[in-house]
Amino acid sequence: MVQPDRRQVALVVTALLFVGAVFYVAFPKGASRPSVREGPKSAPSSAARPPEVLRHDAAPVARPEAPSGAPNVVFVMGCTVRRDQLTPYGGPANTTPFLAEFAAQGVRFEDAIATSSWTREASVGLLTGHHAATFDVPEPARGPSRRRLPAEATTLAESLASAGWTTLGITGNPNLNHEFGMGQGFDHYRDSVARGFALRNKIDGEEVVESAIEMLRGRTPEEAARPFYLQVTLIDPHTPRAPLDAELEPFRAPGVPALVVEYRALLHRLDRALARLQSELADADLDPENTLWVFVADHGEGLSMPAHHRGGHGKSMYGSTVQIPWMVRGPGVPAGRTIPGLASGVDVTPTVLGLLGLPALTGVPGQDWSALVRGRGRRTTRKVAFALSMFHNANVASVWTAQRQCQRNYLPLGTDDYEVQDGCFDRQADPGFLTPVLDEAGVARLDRWRDLRLSEGAGRAPVQSEQAPDSQVQRQLEALGYVEPDP
Repeated sequence: MVQPDRRQVALVVTALLFVGAVFYVAFPKGASRPSVREGPKSAPSSAARPPEVLRHDAAPVARPEAPSGAPNVVFVMGCTVRRDQLTPYGGPANTTPFLAEFAAQGVRFEDAIATSSWTREASVGLLTGHHAATFDVPEPARGPSRRRLPAEATTLAESLASAGWTTLGITGNPNLNHEFGMGQGFDHYRDSVARGFALRNKIDGEEVVESAIEMLRGRTPEEAARPFYLQVTLIDPHTPRAPLDAELEPFRAPGVPALVVEYRALLHRLDRALARLQSELADADLDPENTLWVFVADHGEGLSMPAHHRGGHGKSMYGSTVQIPWMVRGPGVPAGRTIPGLASGVDVTPTVLGLLGLPALTGVPGQDWSALVRGRGRRTTRKVAFALSMFHNANVASVWTAQRQCQRNYLPLGTDDYEVQDGCFDRQADPGFLTPVLDEAGVARLDRWRDLRLSEGAGRAPVQSEQAPDSQVQRQLEALGYVEPDP
């Protein structure tokens, strides 16, 4: 056997060590991938999207200082939260005890109306002060909607970033993913793909909260020196519902349908996630005494309660899917106050800006109720609120006053998707929307409003997500029922 020359071996070893050292310097262990950065008004590239945290330049490079003493803001959207099932709105005492405490420590709006009965359209209303139709987001098609919020829209996150806040967001619902335009204005935004979920399993609210706390703790020193805006979307009550047996037991009662038992159990899970979020913020010493909290739902759920409301949402305009909870607490907000009178989802962003002392948005239909939230005045002065939904070929709209609701289905009679009974209802005498009453003026008002909103969006080319959702997002959309089987 020929023995290798020792000098040759030494030379080889030395060369390998040199190459290894160069590689280590160039690519140190633990080096993170460069983040994707883009201007606040540019269309994002789905292909370039990192799988975890999305980063954006939400404001000019020379971001101003936030107002002196500006509070942190925690903005929580509960997806598919039916108002009358929450404890502070008359639901069972054990369903949402944290939200009951929340309401006792702050204010709750008595009669808030969603701008749609499905997530993407309703969220546009909550986060921009405009109805989704103004931006041509509603898509009258049988298949899944791929329309996105256009870059010209100004979100609440953009307003706060431009005023000096650090902006952080996370969603458990793929309809608020970056590809649908909902990441606008955030320094850090985590899509639903950050955690992913199997076909029959959603992202648990406490896992979403855990990710939100990670984002807060991961802020740079410059970001941490500013007040933060944290936006969290929780989807526990949304289908598919698979609560554990132990979660179901406290909500079983004679005469309560299994569907409602499951729903209440998952509302309770969402409530626990909120309690954990509060606890984690306190443990992280993130100034809980100077934090403005907002809790609002995008829309409700039919629960077949009554039966003609059907089990889901999106194609319905009844109170079960359109009446939403909206609660606020924090510095300067009196405890235990209820605000009567009509409010709309488009009022949420103007009210938050008002509470923070920031300039009002111009040209929005949303109204600022911050004075009421702070205890000045008795009730809202809104006379009318509107909702519109185009979901899986649905094309429905409704108009609401304190006394009356009128709704119309704009699909031809006889179509498979015709689920809404045309007519008007007395909200006080007939809260279940059982017996239509004649109100030609109300229907005419609805037609005029709908025509005007659709005309606002009709002058632009609809903005589509750049490509079909990736396989993980597609599975999530299927699991949540956003992809309907072909007829």
